Parts: sequence; structure tokens; C-alpha cells
Amino acid sequence: MNYSNIFHHLKISVTLSLFILWIPYLSVSQPGTDEQLAAQYYNSGEFDKAVIYYENLFNQDRENPVYYKYYLNCLIKLKEFDKALKITGRIIKSDRSELSYLIDQGYIFQCSGNQKKADELYREVIRLIKADERQVQRVAGSFLGRDMTDLAIEAYLKGRKIFNGFNNFRTEIAGIYEKQKKYPEMVKEYIALANEHPEMIGKIEDLFQNAIAANHAHDIEGTIRRELLRNQQLTPDNPVYSEMLFWLFIQQKDFISAFQQAKAIDMRNKEDGSRMISLARTAASNKDFDAAIQCYQYIIKKGSDNHYYITARIELLNAEYDKLTSVPNSDFSGLLVLEQNYLDVIDEFGNSSVTAPLIRRLAHMRAFYLDKCEAAIRSLNELLSQSGINIENTALCKLELADIYLLTGEVWDATLIYSQVEKSFKNEPVGHEAKFRNAKLSYYIGEFDWAQAQLDVLKASTSKLIANDAMQLSLLISDNLAIDTSTIPLSIYSRADFLCFRNNDSLALVTIDTLLRLFPGHTLVDDALFLKYKLLIRRSQVVNAAKVLEEIVNTYYYDLLADDALFALAELTEKTLGNPEKAKELYEKILHDFPGSLYTVEARKRFRRLRGDSL
Repeated sequence: MNYSNIFHHLKISVTLSLFILWIPYLSVSQPGTDEQLAAQYYNSGEFDKAVIYYENLFNQDRENPVYYKYYLNCLIKLKEFDKALKITGRIIKSDRSELSYLIDQGYIFQCSGNQKKADELYREVIRLIKADERQVQRVAGSFLGRDMTDLAIEAYLKGRKIFNGFNNFRTEIAGIYEKQKKYPEMVKEYIALANEHPEMIGKIEDLFQNAIAANHAHDIEGTIRRELLRNQQLTPDNPVYSEMLFWLFIQQKDFISAFQQAKAIDMRNKEDGSRMISLARTAASNKDFDAAIQCYQYIIKKGSDNHYYITARIELLNAEYDKLTSVPNSDFSGLLVLEQNYLDVIDEFGNSSVTAPLIRRLAHMRAFYLDKCEAAIRSLNELLSQSGINIENTALCKLELADIYLLTGEVWDATLIYSQVEKSFKNEPVGHEAKFRNAKLSYYIGEFDWAQAQLDVLKASTSKLIANDAMQLSLLISDNLAIDTSTIPLSIYSRADFLCFRNNDSLALVTIDTLLRLFPGHTLVDDALFLKYKLLIRRSQVVNAAKVLEEIVNTYYYDLLADDALFALAELTEKTLGNPEKAKELYEKILHDFPGSLYTVEARKRFRRLRGDSL
């Protein structure tokens, strides 16, 4: 047997078999290569080269819409209008039901300068639209593809007329109006859609929110508000407008108006108060305490049988407390009235875990605002002696008690209680908070080395807020002790900080001015000025606060607090002083002078918004 001949024939057979197997792959890979080359030439604007490949691809597969689209576009770009018309003409003859080909033909006439013929074809397309939802969508899509937004709307309106309410194409039309920046028309379409389909209100609110976010330069919220109020006046019993106005007023932080809508909805639907309690909390978190108070009072009037009655009684007191203490020189008589209201609620519900936060808040108010430290300490000790108080409330009450002891100068008692809480909750946030307050106590009384040792441990805290606070205070101590053997400047500064803690703002300001006068070139100057700014803001001295920030920005631009001061000044200028143009310059200055600042991202966002960019 001749094995060499056998292997020779086998080799030929295998080679032929492999070639036959590769034939289909070779035939498929060629169009793929042509497609890639065609797309590459098309995207680079070399239409004379791209057209050669697209023509071949189109001739191979005339039903492929992609080949047709790009081949036609190449011909139009190359001004080969006659050839383009022949192609569309042949396709129209073979398929008269697809109206988008007529639009393509009209577009060819339009590009060749024959607008009259183009308009005739466009009108014909609109006339030929039938009761076919997919056809309406394809025609409108074809017009949009050619950037003919008005004709796209006409197509949808023709469909609306044909379907007579079955499909009004409102989201599609509203989307085109938004693209055209015709926001009043967009708003009317969406509101009409909400009226026709109340179950879609949530989705429509999301669409409004997206439009507002994308078009900051336009008062879309104002347009929505006017249109909703107009419709509500025409049909006051329609719940759709109340629901959407309620949502809008919350977006605008107009919580008093939101309360009016919530009240109307609650009365109409006989709700349980959950909407109102949610609104109250939102208003309180946004510091609109008057609106929050009205919400809580409304729930309380529902009676003690209401599910949210106790919650409203408790949170009402907290809102009234926050309102009184959020302004400088709190109304003393108002605080006394509030104290009695606290006592009434506590008497009604007794000492328990439910009322523990109230007792703690009352003790803080008595100690820090009413100079009733003994009564505050007594009430907290009574609560702590009660059985049934959960461990979290116990820990928080102890922290408050320690704060009051620190306020009264009983440093040993304060540090002892802080240490107890820290030991009992060693690896929990409340324990870290106790350790941080203990470290601050050491800092207040001038034991800087001991304070820093505790703060350095807290830098690794799982609580980000505590870790950041510990880091800042640690840096303040280390930076100002490393370059100065004298602790006098830092002692004066910590004294001012302690006076802030005690709400003794007047003496704190005097102490800061003393530091600035005695040590004008010290590294603490920018820290002292920044603390002064905070105190002036707390006393509502906005203009003076702005001057202090300007001094930091202009004189101490090289220090760590320069970008903090600049951002605070920009925010103050924009939101309180009402000078957006100046604020825009300040935000831009952050971007140029402090590109690595933590405020850069937010500053860029605000700068672009004030410049009128679409974000």
C-alpha cells in the first residue's frame, strides 16, 4: 500500500473541504467590510466615497432600511437629486402604503430648491394618514428625522382627529413642544393628559421634573403653576389639579400653598393625615416652620383618635422650638409659653421612651435659652431613673445632661458622663459622639494634647460626620501648636468657641476681636474670622458677615479656609443678598483659583445654572 499517495489525496480532500466551509463566511464578511468602510466615509463627510459602498449594499438588499437611508442621504449630500428621485419613485410605486417615502421625495425637492413641490408632497402625506396608529407614528417620526417638527405635530394632530380621543398622542406632541422650547404648549398637553388619565399623574410629574431640570433658563415651574391654577378655577372639583398643584408647591418649596392643597385633598378624600404629616416634616426640614406648625395643628384638630395625633403633638412642639431658636435673641416670652406646652404634653403622656425626646429637648431649651439649668438637670435625672426607657434614649439623655454640666462649669461631672456613654457604646455612633464631645471638652478647657489624642482615634470612626469633625478639630490644634510654643492664641480661640457653645454670642464676638487685635499675624486669624462670620450670620448681620468673608478671601487666600469662605460668600451673595451676577463671578473664581476644592463640583453646577446653561 502506497501510504504517501493516500496522505497526498487526504491532504487535498481536507484542503478542499476547508475551502468549501469558508465560502459562506467569505461571502458574508464582504458586506460587513463594505458596511464598515461606508460608515467610516459617511461619518467623516466623504460622501463621494461612501455612496459607492452604499449603492452596492442597497442593490444587494433593497429592503434594508439602513442601506436605503444612507444611500439616499449620500445622493442628497452630493446633489444627485435626479438619481435620488428615481430611487424613491421606484420604491413608492412598489409600496404606496409607506408614506415616509413620500416625505423623502419631498425632502429631495426641498433640497433641490423646489419648496413648492416639497410642500405639496408633505400636504399629501398628511392627507393620506389613516386610522393606523403605527402609520401616524412612522410619519411623525420621518418628519422628526428631517427636523420638521411642525409637520410632525401636524401628523399627530391628524391622528388625534382621526382617533377622536382613543389616542391623543399627547406625550409625543408635548415632547416636540419641549424640543421647540414652546413650554406653555408642552405644559397644556401634559396637564390635559393628566386630566384624561389620572393614573398617569406620577409619570407626568416625572416628565415635568425632567423638563425643569433640563431647561433651567426658562420658568417652566411658573408656567405649570399658572396653567394648573387656571384649570382649577374653571373646574374646582377636579382632584387632578389639586394633586398636581400639591406636588408643584412642594417642588417650589411653597409649603403654605402646599398645605392649602393638602387640606383640600384631605377633606375631599377623608384621608388619615399621612399626607399632612409627611408635608409637615418636609416643611420643617426646609426650615419653613410656620407651614409645618399649620400642618401639625390641622392633624391635632382631627382629634385624639387619629393615628397621627400623638406624633403631631410631639412634632409640633419641636417645630415651635426650632422656629423660636432659629433666630437671634430668641423671644423669651415665647420660650416660656413653649416650656409650658412641653410640660402639658409630658404630663398628658407621662415619662416614657415616647416622651423622652421631648424631655431632652425641653431640658436643652431650659438650660441654654431660659437659664434654668437646675430644672433641666432635675428633669433628665428623673427620666433616667425611670424603668422602661430604652438604651438609645438613655444614652442621648446622658449626653444632654453632660452638655448641661459643661455649660454650668461642672467639667468633672460632664467628662464622667461622656466617658460612661463612650464605654457603654464603644463601637456605635452614639459612643463615638460621646468621645468627640469629651475631646471638645478638653479643647474648651485648654487641654489640647489630651484632646488631640482622643480626636486622632476618632478619625477612623465609622461615622463620616464625626470623623470629619474630629479631623478638622485635630488639624486646628496641631497646626497652631506646631509653629507656636505659646498656647495663649489657641486658648483665646477655644474660649470663643466655648462661648458659641453656650449661646453667648456677644461675648464670643468680643473674645474673637481680642484675639485679632493681640495676634494680628497669627495662623488662627482666618479661623477666627470664619467663626466670626458664623456668629454674625446667627445674629442675622448678613452684610457684616459678607465683609468678614471678603476679608478672608482677599487677605488670607493662601490659607485652608479660603475656599470655604469663597463658597460661603458666593452662596450668601446669591441666596440672601440677591446678587446672582456677583455670585456667578464668585463661583467662577472657585473654579479658577481652587480647582481641587471640595466645592468645585457644586460651584460649577451653580455657575452654569446662573449663566443660563441647560443642565
